[in-house]
Amino acid sequence: MRKTYTVHIAPGFPAGGIRISADVPAGWTERLDAGGAPRYDVAGLTLGGPSIVVFPCNGDRAGCINLWIENHAGGEPVTRTPRDGGRVWVTRALGGGGIDARMYVPAFDQDALVVCVAELGARNKARLGELQQFCESVRVE
Repeated sequence: MRKTYTVHIAPGFPAGGIRISADVPAGWTERLDAGGAPRYDVAGLTLGGPSIVVFPCNGDRAGCINLWIENHAGGEPVTRTPRDGGRVWVTRALGGGGIDARMYVPAFDQDALVVCVAELGARNKARLGELQQFCESVRVE
């Protein structure tokens, strides 16, 4: 089911929020944080389900995605896969055989970056395709 959200980096910022949408599978339970960003509980996932978060670009359109990818990677190697619309799919190995996967979606008109975050433990790594499909559906409206 296609769902639409209005999310904020911080209360009231940016003014009017950022409208995003995503295809949310049946059976996922949604919780919204104080800024309106969704986090999903998905049955069977040991680290919980994916979430959508928003980060500021601070006026740096050119470097925003790379900056946040480097911040999240913490110096660890990542695999980057460019997508349409300037989006980037990034994965990196986690200790214990898990995987951290993120879809970076530019919201440069609002000086922000929308990120779909999915972390999977080794036991659930085979479900990456399911979470990637969800993250691929995230769009800025």
